[in-house]
Amino acid sequence: GTRRTRDEIMSDVLALLAENGEMSIRQLSDAMGYRNPPSSLRTAVEVLVSGGSVEYVYPDTPNTPKQRVRLSGHSS
Repeated sequence: GTRRTRDEIMSDVLALLAENGEMSIRQLSDAMGYRNPPSSLRTAVEVLVSGGSVEYVYPDTPNTPKQRVRLSGHSS
């Protein structure tokens, strides 16, 4: 696969979430063409979440296998 910078990964994540709504890390990884979710993707998502532009769907249980992320400001 192609190596992306963290900024590129972050912009890809934002674009995919804008297009698709809620997505899991696995779905984001698949959409970007990775065979397995790289640690750089997880880090990028965490940076976006801490920056406030992305939120966890299940913020109380960040490590649940059902975890998904979405652009912030969507009330469920």
